[in-house]
Amino acid sequence: GLEEEGGIPIKELRSGESKSAYVTFAKEPDSFLTGSAACVLCFTMKEVDKDTGEPEEDGTEDEYQLEEVVLNICDFIEPYEVANFH
Repeated sequence: GLEEEGGIPIKELRSGESKSAYVTFAKEPDSFLTGSAACVLCFTMKEVDKDTGEPEEDGTEDEYQLEEVVLNICDFIEPYEVANFH
């Protein structure tokens, strides 16, 4: 199977903005899983003070169901060692 190895989360996303988050997975050597996986966006929604523009300390945890991710063999990256890289 695949195990989550790391990622780059979105620290802050204000109304009207668009940003990307990334996740990396480790797989068993010589295995190339194909199929689909469910994705859920987990986030904390915070009110913003109209006078200061700063978000409140506390927020409400929520989640949003995203489209499934489909994995094909062409989505995998195989390491390749280059002897004379200039």
